[in-house]
Amino acid sequence: MALDFGKGGLFSNDFLSSEESFWSSGGAQFVSSDFTDIQPTAEGHLQVNSNNTLCSCVAVLPQGATVTSVACYGSESDESFTLRRTKITDGTDSQSMGGANLNIRTEDITYTQVDNSQYMYYVRTTGLDDTDKIYGAIIEFTVGQLKGIKI
Repeated sequence: MALDFGKGGLFSNDFLSSEESFWSSGGAQFVSSDFTDIQPTAEGHLQVNSNNTLCSCVAVLPQGATVTSVACYGSESDESFTLRRTKITDGTDSQSMGGANLNIRTEDITYTQVDNSQYMYYVRTTGLDDTDKIYGAIIEFTVGQLKGIKI
């Protein structure tokens, strides 16, 4: 049993765990700056109605979570997406946390720790074209839990 002299006392690592969880969204949750460029479908997807349309979806993640992967799915694999974070206080400092082409899950994530006191999080696509569809997005994350007792 390994011991850790962390915050507030002595803890056994045998009692520490990390719970895997997911955030997901259907394509219809994505928006564009021009609502005439997009149309939700009966299946919960989002269809794009013009060329070079950027779409985004807010991701509500738990404070302190560690993001481990992200994927965004759609009808065209030659388009891409990014998971981003932006300063809440003034909307600046937008940073890419990771991304890939649509239909590919990536574990290459930077700024992995969720800090809701400073940032908001969202998934954004590149310029989608007429008749392209977004099916949805999935963010995988872990949340640490102390399962044991303080010694």
